[in-house]
Amino acid sequence: MPRQRVSQKVLGFFQDMDVLARLWTGKNLKGLAARTVELLTPEKGEDPDNPYNILGIREGAMDFTVKAAFRAAAREYHPDTGTHSDPKAFQRVQEAYNNIKAARAGGNEPKG
Repeated sequence: MPRQRVSQKVLGFFQDMDVLARLWTGKNLKGLAARTVELLTPEKGEDPDNPYNILGIREGAMDFTVKAAFRAAAREYHPDTGTHSDPKAFQRVQEAYNNIKAARAGGNEPKG
């Protein structure tokens, strides 16, 4: 799965949100894009079957980062409308997101 492409889309989303916040309120979102870059940088020795690695994010990612990464990957691999239509990759992304949601709902992980 092209981690860099998903990472760039998610980072672009947060940078756009920072720009919009400055336009509307005159204030920055204080490091939201920087935190996103930190969460999206790859770790050494990654397990390709880890749901976080499938979505292209770190395990400490906040809920909104997980959701944004899922949406970006789902849009990219959707069998009907995706730019890189791949039903198997789309299914894998869905399973990874559902596994993360289930783990967090069960109290196994912090919601961030």
